[in-house]
Amino acid sequence: MKFENVFRFRTQLKYVKPLNAKEIKKGTHYLVGFDEVFVNGGSKVTGRHVFDQNRIFVGYGYAFSDYFTLETGYFNQFQIAAHSDNFYVNHVWQISLYVNNVLGRFVRNSTPDSN
Repeated sequence: MKFENVFRFRTQLKYVKPLNAKEIKKGTHYLVGFDEVFVNGGSKVTGRHVFDQNRIFVGYGYAFSDYFTLETGYFNQFQIAAHSDNFYVNHVWQISLYVNNVLGRFVRNSTPDSN
């Protein structure tokens, strides 16, 4: 059995617009959108294409607390097949639950006060 290291790079540009507050916190409704691009590092597994896929999402979010948010909306994925010029387009209604820094609530600053 032979193994090969495969690298894929990605970048995401995300925009969040709170509707009823200045920042995302408990009870905030918001609009969200992102564009995410994937680029192959080049290997036998990923094929000859440098561009791998593009993901676009447009939707609505709600913050149940400072740590849990729910986002739902339209998700589009455009992906090129690894070893041909075929491509795939997926149209999806997506629902995502995000858990944000729950451990940060319990971690205290360990530096002593400088009084």
